[in-house]
Amino acid sequence: MRGGAIFPEDLTLVGCCSEATVINSEMATLAEVEKKHILAVYKQSGQNKTSTADILGINRLTLRRKLKEYDVH
Repeated sequence: MRGGAIFPEDLTLVGCCSEATVINSEMATLAEVEKKHILAVYKQSGQNKTSTADILGINRLTLRRKLKEYDVH
């Protein structure tokens, strides 16, 4: 067991500050935030649909439908 306090600067959140989660000074709709997040994960995964779906915790067919909706080929 280690002692000592944990401070916010001791923690690193992977992907917490990507363009998908940072919203400028404007408010965005949930659909806009979802789209940005899905596309950011898709890009980071090298456009691998299976990996993207796994990371997002959604079905691959759902991801394909979303990408089609976003006009991503």
